[in-house]
Amino acid sequence: MGRISGRFVFLSIDDIFLLQFCNYTKATALRIWDDESGTSPSSRDTRQPPTPIILWSSDLTEPENIENYLQKDRYIIQTWVPSSSEEPMKLLSKGYQLIMSTKDAWYLDHGFWGQTSYYQWRKVYSNRIPVLDGVLGGEACMWTEYVDENALGNAVFCSITEI
Repeated sequence: MGRISGRFVFLSIDDIFLLQFCNYTKATALRIWDDESGTSPSSRDTRQPPTPIILWSSDLTEPENIENYLQKDRYIIQTWVPSSSEEPMKLLSKGYQLIMSTKDAWYLDHGFWGQTSYYQWRKVYSNRIPVLDGVLGGEACMWTEYVDENALGNAVFCSITEI
């Protein structure tokens, strides 16, 4: 596995629903990112080394879109897909680095809201991420807007030791 060191930026673009972004189509919203973000291949100052950017899975990071908008040498993709998804392997095959947050095993807030399920320790413990070049590691996640102080101890301390 690789290692992240030095400066980097984390962008949470997963909160932008690109299909509904200002009533634009998906293609138009992706072009807006490319033209206006200042981080796209078309707008980067090539005289400076790029600051690595960690970006959550989104429409931008889908295997059919990613090479049009995100540079391999700059973007680290944090995937949040089910363990059965082929997306991480497709992104690795394209040369992107990944941090893996398995949606159906390592989300610590699941079971505390909506139709999500709490993951028993066997499910959490048996979730494996591939040990391959380009996989920087894994990360357990918790959306704290769904977990209050009463559930925090159970969610974190009971589950994190399994990860």
